[in-house]
Amino acid sequence: MDLLSFLSRLLGYATKQEAAGATLGKGERWVIAPPRDAAATLRALPILFPGGAFAYFEGTTNAAFAAWLSAHSVASPLKVALGTIWPRPDFYHVPLGPELLAQAADLIARKGIVVPAIHFHVHDGERILLEWHDAFCGNPLAVAGLVPRDRVQEFARTIGANDATRSDT
Repeated sequence: MDLLSFLSRLLGYATKQEAAGATLGKGERWVIAPPRDAAATLRALPILFPGGAFAYFEGTTNAAFAAWLSAHSVASPLKVALGTIWPRPDFYHVPLGPELLAQAADLIARKGIVVPAIHFHVHDGERILLEWHDAFCGNPLAVAGLVPRDRVQEFARTIGANDATRSDT
């Protein structure tokens, strides 16, 4: 073990190599105003991604929700870039199925969890499809430009955001 790896373990931060991974990157994307309801947002995700994707939760804020995520987490085919390097965050990849999302949403609503995770992404195992840093905290979320406009707009309306705008960043 080299000195930097030793120090990262000792101080509890992620090294640059550990933090590296997939991001939405530059290019066309949809920007959606921040939703106000975490449970409703999770329930609406199948509108955007009707098949085979994963929800990525990083930096959970509630022990009961972290336990639920741990019980339903799968090994990910994609390494997602960490949004937090200190303290080293917990993270979970959960299959994006309507039943699991409904269970997660019910737990969030029942426990009154306003911010279930600090960062939230969706990926299909090969690329990031939704990227949301400081999730559930008033920041807009970004959806890959390849997602069809009608699905993005329906999702935005369902979560109370009214519309989505196209952006090149």
